[in-house]
Amino acid sequence: MRKCLVFLFLMTAIRSFSLKVRNRDIYGVTSSYQSLSAQSEVRNGDIEDLEPGSSLFKPSPVPGYSKKIDEDYQRKKLAKILLDKDLITRTIADWSRPMPAEYVDAPLILCGPSGVGKGRLIKALMKDYSKFFKKVVTHTTRAPRIDTVNGSEVNGTDYHFVTKEFYDAMLADGLFLENAKVHNNYYGISCESLKSVTNEQKIPIIEVDIQGAKSIKKFVASTQSLRPKYVFVSPQSINMLRERLDIRATETEEDIQLRIKNAVLELEESKEEGLFDEELVNDDFEKTVNTFFRLARDWYPQLPSPARIRMLQRKIAKVREMEQSMKTNKEVGSN
Repeated sequence: MRKCLVFLFLMTAIRSFSLKVRNRDIYGVTSSYQSLSAQSEVRNGDIEDLEPGSSLFKPSPVPGYSKKIDEDYQRKKLAKILLDKDLITRTIADWSRPMPAEYVDAPLILCGPSGVGKGRLIKALMKDYSKFFKKVVTHTTRAPRIDTVNGSEVNGTDYHFVTKEFYDAMLADGLFLENAKVHNNYYGISCESLKSVTNEQKIPIIEVDIQGAKSIKKFVASTQSLRPKYVFVSPQSINMLRERLDIRATETEEDIQLRIKNAVLELEESKEEGLFDEELVNDDFEKTVNTFFRLARDWYPQLPSPARIRMLQRKIAKVREMEQSMKTNKEVGSN
């Protein structure tokens, strides 16, 4: 039968759309779908004509005829699910549109006490927006956290783990945009780490403590080269923060006590007028993620909405489910 030109156009568009979201490839529609569409002639009215209960589903004296009609109906139903050209076209247009160059000079600064959930918020944002954002990797003298539940920290990805001697040499050479001593360890954002992100034309995400946020503000005031957006993430209570650190189980009791002590001071300092643009209270992580996304869309309004991609994912998942069901029914029927 004739191939459906619209469906082929759709499949070509999906294959060319090379964006990965939430670690799943949303355009991986298999060749079997093309085979199904090639066997199905989709015209206006085709699917309605094949709805269950129509005259085409009346018992037929021809052996296998009803089964053939049912298979055609299933194929056309698959095609109908994906034949949303408007969704595909708008999604491709949104995610293909170049990000405004000025966004690169507006890094997203995320600040808050240890254990409040800054890292998780960044990972949530990156799952949908890795095309537009990238975390600036901090240098630190502390050892990597070993976490058998959520995964241990990776050198070069979570932090650049360096010796105190190496850190001091970088500091002496003036290589840090900001640096501070936090919880008896040293942390610093190097100018090179920031540049490596901006060179990729992505919005830098910088995770710092209160001292780091203040240092960046001083740097910006003196150079006028950046227009950061500052977010402070706070816990619902100190007791909740303590519970999270206990659950994380990556610090000693002495370290936890020190972090709680510093958290109290940070929460007090965060109230300084003009220091932060927004504050997020992380009492419910999913709600906090949603608020964080809304902030990002408000500050960077040209960012595309992930909702359309998720809708496309659901459509493709439905196609796969239906195709598998058809395959299973066919195997059962042949037995």
